Amino acid sequence: MLALVNAWSERHGMGEVTPKQIRALAEEMELFTSMRAKRTEMGAIVAFGKLLQRHTDTPVGKWIIRHRPTGHLHTYWLAPLVREAKDEPENDPQSATSAS
Repeated sequence: MLALVNAWSERHGMGEVTPKQIRALAEEMELFTSMRAKRTEMGAIVAFGKLLQRHTDTPVGKWIIRHRPTGHLHTYWLAPLVREAKDEPENDPQSATSAS
């Protein structure tokens, strides 16, 4: 999933995409081949939509997959993962030297 999300971010940035676009990207990269095997085009798109829904709001690398249902069409986009900094890092060399 990480390889797909990284390629997604390079190709589409944080713009909205459809499961069809993500399926096409995965096909180009030869990823998730079992999801495409023995399925119709529409079946593969639906499978990718379900995959994206399962990973919605979950960190994948430095991104979080977000989801917007708009009628029968679902769109997804990547939001940057923002890690909150701790108030005082435990192993910060600068804080150790300034305390002495």
